[in-house]
Amino acid sequence: MGYVRARTVFVQLLSLVASVGHVLSEPLDTAKVCQYMQCTDDGSRLSLQFNNTLWKALNRQSNVAFDLTSWNWAELDSVVEENRTFEIIFNGLEIPLIDISQGHESVTILNLDDNQITTVEPEAFMNFKNLVTLSLQLVYQPNSLQHLDLSNNWITDIKGLKTFALSRLTHLNLSYNRLESVRTELSKLEALETLDLSHNSIRKGDRPIILPQALRRLLLHHNELTEWPFESLPYTLTDLSLSFNRLELTKDAPDIRKLDLSSNRLASFCGDCFPLLEELDLSSNYFEEFPKFGKLMGATVRKVSFNRMPNLRTLDKSAFEDTGNYNALQQVPEDMINWKAIKQGVDLQGNPINCNCSMQWLVDKVIPAMHSHRELHKLFPELRCAQPAMYKDYLVAYLTVHDNLLCLKYREMNLPGMELVVQSMKEQRQMQIVRAQKIILACLIVGIIFMSLCLAYVKLQQPRHIVRPLYYS
Repeated sequence: MGYVRARTVFVQLLSLVASVGHVLSEPLDTAKVCQYMQCTDDGSRLSLQFNNTLWKALNRQSNVAFDLTSWNWAELDSVVEENRTFEIIFNGLEIPLIDISQGHESVTILNLDDNQITTVEPEAFMNFKNLVTLSLQLVYQPNSLQHLDLSNNWITDIKGLKTFALSRLTHLNLSYNRLESVRTELSKLEALETLDLSHNSIRKGDRPIILPQALRRLLLHHNELTEWPFESLPYTLTDLSLSFNRLELTKDAPDIRKLDLSSNRLASFCGDCFPLLEELDLSSNYFEEFPKFGKLMGATVRKVSFNRMPNLRTLDKSAFEDTGNYNALQQVPEDMINWKAIKQGVDLQGNPINCNCSMQWLVDKVIPAMHSHRELHKLFPELRCAQPAMYKDYLVAYLTVHDNLLCLKYREMNLPGMELVVQSMKEQRQMQIVRAQKIILACLIVGIIFMSLCLAYVKLQQPRHIVRPLYYS
């Protein structure tokens, strides 16, 4: 009797479980979205996978192709259950651009594999408030994704990038995240050209950073690097930003052409470590004197930023000795150093100074201070303007004849004491015009002679008599 009652209760429980299961699955059977998506529920995860065959059968009459970019995500409302893993899968579509999607806040797993994605907009998934897992892999062939922006997130680990087929990725933005370490995770991105790792918390650690071999531009500014983070750099890398770190030393980077080391803790600089350097920013460091550049670097560098140096006390031409670049300095910023603290004068001779309005401070402050010390007059003879044309080869020391002279336009220069300056400028301009006229005239003469010779040659090649055959009538 007890056995029969137990058996009856057990059967009733099974029936109850079955009925409950039927109630839970019933919305999946009747929901509109499940007419073209495969809806499965294993108790812990609700999964919906788009099926193109079901979609075509459902839309046989209208023959409308499925478009994810215009699809109404609100169709998921009928099957959503709170506090459950909710997976949505769209595979095998052609979606080159992932723009800002309507999305659904209940989705926790979004699978967009094998969709020929090439571009993902920065805010593409902003409406997926509870998204935990995002997959953008291309399953059956190399991924076509070229630009990937993952900035402004809370990413702490990028080891997962190794699982993606990103053989065509050229630009990767991981800025404004919470990365503390980067080692070899990105080394296999063989097509990567631009990598942004700025505004993280990256430290060098025990092992160096290994970079992709095709990388051209690397942004590592605003991190927590205390040591040079590389053992070697790709020969393709030409643009490197390491500003706002805690670097005290640098190492060889023979192929770098643009280098930003501003706002670090550098007190010295390796002038021979960057032989191809063209642009350099060393602002806001701990230099007490202007660094000396090596011979090779001095021959290539075109722009040096050396501003906000509170410890700098010495600036003279010895910083450029034995370099081919001593005659390349065009402008010197006013906030570069405390000029009043330099009592021995400033030797900027031999540089092609651009005498525009941004250099008026030199004429107003530095030159008069040096005028008052006769022993510093030796620093004037080769301090000349190279630009603009009206001041070309003119001594900078003579430009103190009138206030704010470099900021005046040519038509505004009818001022007392300007006759000599204006006359000199007019003569210089006239000489340039005459020189240009002579060059044009010489070119015309050469052209006329050449055309005459060509015509004479053609004339000589023509036969003088016409020979007709005897049967000609």
